[in-house]
Amino acid sequence: MSLLTRFKKDLVEIIDKDWGEPVILIGPDGHKQTQTADDETKSLKGILSRESVNIDPGTGFEAVVPEPVLILRLGSLTRVPKASEKWSVQAPPTPGSETLQSYTLSGPPEEGSTIGYINLPLRKVVQI
Repeated sequence: MSLLTRFKKDLVEIIDKDWGEPVILIGPDGHKQTQTADDETKSLKGILSRESVNIDPGTGFEAVVPEPVLILRLGSLTRVPKASEKWSVQAPPTPGSETLQSYTLSGPPEEGSTIGYINLPLRKVVQI
């Protein structure tokens, strides 16, 4: 088995079976994807990192900031988000939560397309 094939198989194990949480991906046309494209009997899952580590330009030190990023398998998507489109996501605000929090994309998607995943930088939607 090639390294690439092994990695893609590991992504299924990690995201769909072990660490992923059910998410809803909402396209610019309002279409909601709730199932995986490669197995419509399974919920769409992703790994939501609720914080990011950035370098503080003033001090040069690492700082943990509330900038969520959603990692999805490309094979699970019916349509891949493009940088010029307005997408949104509904995901649990905390691991295991029954409720969903709404997010919008805060920047262009970052693809690891050669190895089968995509990172979606998110911004929490604040209700006023």
